[in-house]
Amino acid sequence: MSREQSLRNGAGLMVLGALIFLVYAVVFFFRAFASSGFELGVETLNGVTPQQLDGLNPAIMGYITHLHVATAGFIVPVCGGRG
Repeated sequence: MSREQSLRNGAGLMVLGALIFLVYAVVFFFRAFASSGFELGVETLNGVTPQQLDGLNPAIMGYITHLHVATAGFIVPVCGGRG
């Protein structure tokens, strides 16, 4: 395999990885508002559901949602090379 072909393959793999990461950011953003759990694969925290935590202290759930939206917003510029 030539050097140019290796570079093309490596660049293509990096673009594919960035696209997958970008899709993850979009999913992460929408799950912040539409999910029944805290994060992907995390339905409860020590047995406490988001609904129960929201009943105890709504400010905490607002803060967790804010962090998820901020994280999704941070991922997108990193994928675009502007991070």
